Amino acid sequence: NFSLISILLSLLTLFWSAGFDIIYSLQDIEFDKKNNIKSIPAKFGIKRGLAFSTILHFIAMILAWYIYFIYNGSILFFIGTLIFSIMLLSFPVQNHIFLPALKIKTVLL
Repeated sequence: NFSLISILLSLLTLFWSAGFDIIYSLQDIEFDKKNNIKSIPAKFGIKRGLAFSTILHFIAMILAWYIYFIYNGSILFFIGTLIFSIMLLSFPVQNHIFLPALKIKTVLL
C-alpha cells in the first residue's frame, strides 16, 4: 500500500521534472526537427512548449501547497514551499535571459 503523501510527492516531482525537461529540450529543437524526434517544443513550437511547461510547474506548485495544508506544515515547510513556488513562477519572467543564450526567439508568456 502507498500512503497519500508518497503519491502526492511523486506527482509533484513528476510535474516539476517534466516541466523542466521541456525547457531543457529547447536546446535540441533543431536536432529534434531534423531527426523526426517528437519532443514537445519540436512538435508544438517554443511558445506552446513553454506554456505547457508553465502549466506543469503550476500543477507542481498547487500540489506543494496542498501537501502543506493537508499535513499542517511547519513554518519551515511554509518557507520552503513559498521559495519553491516563487522559483517556479519566476521562470516565465526569466525567459528573456534564458532563451537568448540558446539563440531562440520567442514572446514571453
